Formats: sequence, C-alpha cells, structure tokens
Amino acid sequence: MYVHLNGNILPQNEAFLPITDLSILRGYGIFDFMPVINQVPLFFDLYLDRFYASAAKMNLKVPFNRDDFKKHAQELIRKNGFQDSGLRFILTGGDSEDGFTPTTPNFFMMNQPFKTPTDEMYAQGVKLILVEHLRDLAEIKSLNYIAPIQTLPRWKAENAYDVLYHQNAEISESSRSNFFIIKDKIVYTPNKHILQGVTRKKIIECIQDLGFRFVEGIVTLEMLSSADEAFITSSTKGLLAVTQVDDLKIGNAEGEMSLKIRQRFMEKVKEYVGA
Repeated sequence: MYVHLNGNILPQNEAFLPITDLSILRGYGIFDFMPVINQVPLFFDLYLDRFYASAAKMNLKVPFNRDDFKKHAQELIRKNGFQDSGLRFILTGGDSEDGFTPTTPNFFMMNQPFKTPTDEMYAQGVKLILVEHLRDLAEIKSLNYIAPIQTLPRWKAENAYDVLYHQNAEISESSRSNFFIIKDKIVYTPNKHILQGVTRKKIIECIQDLGFRFVEGIVTLEMLSSADEAFITSSTKGLLAVTQVDDLKIGNAEGEMSLKIRQRFMEKVKEYVGA
C-alpha cells in the first residue's frame, strides 16, 4: 500500500515522521477523512473546506492549494487501485526543536479500505452509552481522541457501538459522529459543541428535500428519553439508526423517517459518484 508524504508517494513502510514532530510530542495536528467510491472522493470540496478551516484555526498552513491537493489525492487513489476506500489526510505541528512551538507542518495522506456497518446494523440500529464530556475545540477535527479511546473498554463491556457526549443535560455528539433524534415527526440535532460534519450537512439537505420539519438547536437528555427515532451520521457510516442509549430503548429497528432520510442520502451519493 502506498501513502503520500510531503509531496511524494512511497510505500507505507518507507514513510516516517521525526520523533520531534508535535503530533507525537503534544498531539498537535489535524486530520480529515472522506470515503472514496468508484475511485471518486465523495463531496471532496466540502471536506477540503473543513480541512483548510481547521488548519487556519490551528495556525497551520496546508502546503498545497486545493487544485494540487486534489491532484495528489487522485494520484494516490490510482496508485493504490482500490475501487472503494477511505482517504485520510493529516497535517501535523511539524518538527519542533523545543518540543512546543509549531514549525513547518508535515502533511501525509493514507488511502485504504475501511469497514462500514453491516446490513443488519443498518436495519436493527446500534447502542450508544452516555459519557459526560465536551471535546476541546469541537469545531476542529484534531488528532486528540483521548476521551473515546480511554472509554473503549467500557463500550466493549457494555456491547455498545460508541459513546454519546453530554454536559449539563445537553447532548452534543458522538465521538466520531453527529447525533439526531426524531420526535412527533420533527427531526432535531444539536448545534453547539459539535464538529460540523460533512455527512451531517448532506443529511440536513435530505431532511429538507423530503419536506420533514427540522430543528437545529439544543437537544436534551429529557428529549432523548421520549424520542421516537434516533440516528448518528458520519463519513464511514452514512446514517445509522440508534435504538438504545444506555438502558433506554428507542424502538427496536430503524425508524420509518430515518430509513427515508438514509435512502435519500444514498441517492445523493450515487448522483455524486455517477453510479
């Protein structure tokens, strides 16, 4: 498998970062990830918008303009030859002499297949567990995933798919997904302390396409307790129903409105990649 590192494509086992890079010493850096379908990076410009915005907020400079970025990505995709895969791109704090001050960033891309939820998971939904937590700089897709990784043993013990963050009884997001509930035919999603997901943006478009009532604002634990349907959205999952949070059951399968939204989203995906 091949990777891109600072302008060069090389075998993965030949790609290295210096141990003085701030991504290693301080966890300072950003990343993003997009699906590649039929060798077409999905919603490419939206992911680039977020990546460049995250870099600016972290005072890091992406070493390529958008056109060159796309050329490098397409070259890597062709080199690896995967029909369907994921494209992960990372910008680090750079090789730092004092172990604290950012310097010229290192930039690399990885392209490899990834697992999606099974058909059964889409149909039956998944379980989340509540964790009281707010991500630092939630609007930035940073390299810091300490909180969810630290709680991973608890997920596994409770047979959960992921966590659901909340604080002061307000829900924000999952560790790698945005969160939605449906109550009385109205779709709600949090709009504070969240990463503005690309899939979230497209799902909101789908909700509006279908003419469903939609509210973007505060979503509380009390609202969750009476929800008719719930789902998470992300690049790797699309729309995935949530049918349990801790001991709270939310139906026993993907809900009718969730299914319609997911089907509309898949139509948009196929339109984009020309499938």
